[in-house]
Amino acid sequence: MREILVAALLFSASAAGAVGYSSSPGAPDPGVGPGETIIDSFSTGMVGPAGIVYSGSYTVDALAIGGIRAAPAGDATAYFATPGSASPTPGTATIDFSGFISANNALQSLSFYWGSIDGYNTLEVLDKVGNVIKTLVGSDISPANGDQSLPATNRRLFLTFAPTDNFAALRLTSTSRAFEIDDIAAKFDGGGGTGNTVPEPASWTLLISGFALVGFASRRQRRIATVSC
Repeated sequence: MREILVAALLFSASAAGAVGYSSSPGAPDPGVGPGETIIDSFSTGMVGPAGIVYSGSYTVDALAIGGIRAAPAGDATAYFATPGSASPTPGTATIDFSGFISANNALQSLSFYWGSIDGYNTLEVLDKVGNVIKTLVGSDISPANGDQSLPATNRRLFLTFAPTDNFAALRLTSTSRAFEIDDIAAKFDGGGGTGNTVPEPASWTLLISGFALVGFASRRQRRIATVSC
């Protein structure tokens, strides 16, 4: 029975710490999520703000170049794309939020407007030591055919985190041209993220199921003991 209890608790804990994701159709950008604030719009043609470090192969400007890259649908400002215009494919760029997060409270969610989603786009979510804690490919968001105008292929992607995720960075990879995003937004825990977190509904379900399983095992064990006497 002890083994069942441990397994149930570990299962529910891992679910509570898993990076969640969802998306909303765009063309134009549907806007940030509740409580989120844009932290980088790329509108000046430069990356920022302080505490966010960009590296790898990328370009930031408002140009659309046929066969190379295109702005997310309805976006007339500068945007971020990997690989860089003069760089070969595949291209990879990393956006490290470590310094920015340490200057704020615990991060609850992050979102960005993802343009002309392609099946060859890959997003990896990294923790503070560089481990990949979540991987999404364009084909996870159907139809991922690279259409530059459809709401279904130009979407705002939302990522949600638990403190135990230790989120630090995003790594964007595209094996062809290109992976385009704009208007990164974030929501921070107003309480500083130091208190106990409330499990999400799915986590409650898993936890309750686990304890129900423990109760069943306990009753079954008592019945067996009664019969053997």
